[in-house]
Amino acid sequence: MFLPPQSQALALTTSPSSLSFSGIQGGVTPPAQAITFWKGNDRTRTWTATSGSAWMTVSPSSGTISTERDQLTASVDLTGLSAGNHSTNIVIAITGLKGHRNLTLIPVTLTITGTTSATPSISLTPTALSFSGIAGGIAPAAQSMSLRNPTGGTLSWSMSSNAAWLSLAPASGTTTTESDSISAGVNLTGLAAGTYTAAITISATGATNTPQVIPVSLTVSPAPTASPVIGLSVSNMTFTGTAGGSNPATQSLTISNTGTGTLSWTVGDNAAWLTLSPTSGTNAGTVSASASLSGLAAGTYSGTITVSATGATSKTIQVTLTVSSTTSTNGSATLSWTANTESDLAGYKVYRGTQSGVYGTSIAVGNVTTYQFTNLAPNTTYFFSITALDTAGNESVPSSEVSKSVY
Repeated sequence: MFLPPQSQALALTTSPSSLSFSGIQGGVTPPAQAITFWKGNDRTRTWTATSGSAWMTVSPSSGTISTERDQLTASVDLTGLSAGNHSTNIVIAITGLKGHRNLTLIPVTLTITGTTSATPSISLTPTALSFSGIAGGIAPAAQSMSLRNPTGGTLSWSMSSNAAWLSLAPASGTTTTESDSISAGVNLTGLAAGTYTAAITISATGATNTPQVIPVSLTVSPAPTASPVIGLSVSNMTFTGTAGGSNPATQSLTISNTGTGTLSWTVGDNAAWLTLSPTSGTNAGTVSASASLSGLAAGTYSGTITVSATGATSKTIQVTLTVSSTTSTNGSATLSWTANTESDLAGYKVYRGTQSGVYGTSIAVGNVTTYQFTNLAPNTTYFFSITALDTAGNESVPSSEVSKSVY
């Protein structure tokens, strides 16, 4: 089997073969750079990577390599470095058999420009803003902008907008290497539906690209059309009372807006005996309904309550009032008559009916001259007649008929 020389087995190829960095004294760190390296055989070897200066770091600092390509990240730190040219080496060492090491050097140069000659500049992200909202609605969320100075020096900036509806915070500041955050907010108060444009202007004395302008657009959509809907807690009401008696208890109904917008409602009725209060309101409300029995005879009465509102479909509530007679169920009628003078009189029978000349079963009342019928139904006329009985059981012809109406 052929074995390559030790130096050939450990030899590395790198890409790139050298690195170059540049920065500004006291400025932002330049971007890190990558180095790819590989060797020419399939034997696995360990490696380490170091730098010859404190301002240069490499990561990772060790590993193993076979047939794959490995990668290092090289970074510089400008802290404490003076303006001028700096140089160092990145050293990749591979360990072979019997501890033999092969070193690969990658030259690194760093050029630092002095701060006295650095000129600040304005860098903004994003470069445009867009907002949207609804007329009369809540303000859209504020948006952030990032302002930085990429070229060094000190950037003293100020910011303003040309629209009353656009606000900025903060409106000024100073930055060297850090990024400043600015919040842009929108106020929709008083704005009709439509598209609005504005500009944010950022200025900085001495900056190479002052001023910078960020366009801002705001789209305000029309408010949705209000669609109020009448909601009712009841669909009907029933009152009962007695003619000439006390008025029935007051009842209530609740009105609500189950739609959108504002519900400005009114209520009315078509019955003289029905009273409503209040008769108007906005959105939710309670209306009292009361029935008056004054002047009403016994019977059943109907009425309608109508609830109306601009922009909404009217709704109705059916109301029924039942008025009963003032006579109690203990209605009575007392009959009295002149005694029969015949010697063989045994007693009397009384007859009752609700039609003239038509009677129900007779009642034998004995030898008396008075009798009381009780539990007579109200609103009914009763007809009465009397016959006499002798000791042999004979019954006389009926007496003249009398009547009584029970109310």
